[in-house]
Amino acid sequence: MSTIKRLGAQFRRELIEHRRSVIYTPIIIAALIFLMVLVGSFGNGAFKVDNHALHINAFKQLYEKQGQAMLYTAHQGWLFAFYGMMHIALAIVSFAYALGCLFDERRDRSTLFWRSLPIRDWETVAVKAAFLLIAIPISYMVTLMILQIAIALLLAVLCMVHGLSATELIFTSLPFFRAQAWQFSSQWITSLWLLPIFAWCMLCSGYCKNRPFLTAILLPGIVLALFSAIDLVKLFSLAKGTGIAGFIKTEFFLRILEGFSPAHSHNFSDGAHKIVEFGPILERLMSTRMLAGIVVGLALLALCAYIRRYREDAAV
Repeated sequence: MSTIKRLGAQFRRELIEHRRSVIYTPIIIAALIFLMVLVGSFGNGAFKVDNHALHINAFKQLYEKQGQAMLYTAHQGWLFAFYGMMHIALAIVSFAYALGCLFDERRDRSTLFWRSLPIRDWETVAVKAAFLLIAIPISYMVTLMILQIAIALLLAVLCMVHGLSATELIFTSLPFFRAQAWQFSSQWITSLWLLPIFAWCMLCSGYCKNRPFLTAILLPGIVLALFSAIDLVKLFSLAKGTGIAGFIKTEFFLRILEGFSPAHSHNFSDGAHKIVEFGPILERLMSTRMLAGIVVGLALLALCAYIRRYREDAAV
């Protein structure tokens, strides 16, 4: 069997084993959001973004008072609001997968079966990393796109029911393609940004005998506290990221928080519509911290493959 076929077979295995969190979970989340919007359409709107209700009458009033530019802003706001919900769910699922992908197969001893096949350890780690960085985000973003299309069509139907122009209030004012380009590119950049954190979680998953979550979180925390206590001179400059303790804080804990925020260094108080911009995404992609994170992440994945090769004991 060629390398491509082996990688493809392992990729399908990951999809089958994790179909609940990768396929079913985003569908359930999208269905609940659509249900809330549908129920809210009979009232004053289920959501409010920048004080703009997601309701056709609110769009009509906004268009009549402030014009199409403000209506464009309101549409951009609710598109981003639903992206934020799906983004947080995706982040939680991704961390759970990274912490359990290697640990679970050692716990149920299925790793013994896979090692009996002509599959290299680096191939297994590479497939799991690709599944984490590519397949899971695509599944959630495609589901989000379908959800946003369904909501846009719902709003169009409500326009026709109320005798309003769907073309004027929805289709010519909805930045759908711009929002989709931003959502996919933003999520891809976020996955790259979190690569060293994901790789660290996978390393803990492949090495720890039990509770990889505690090791992944507590070990950097203990090291941070230790160096904070020892490096008293720079203890008060941690907020600036200086010193060893400051580096751990910035490149581990703050990187996680920055990854959870799809705003990419923008302030949420400025309004959701101002976050959907491509400039901050490109800045993060071209930053030195991004490059350093990718290098560290690849090194941790290589170490993960090495540990998996010699880690013979099962998890308990």
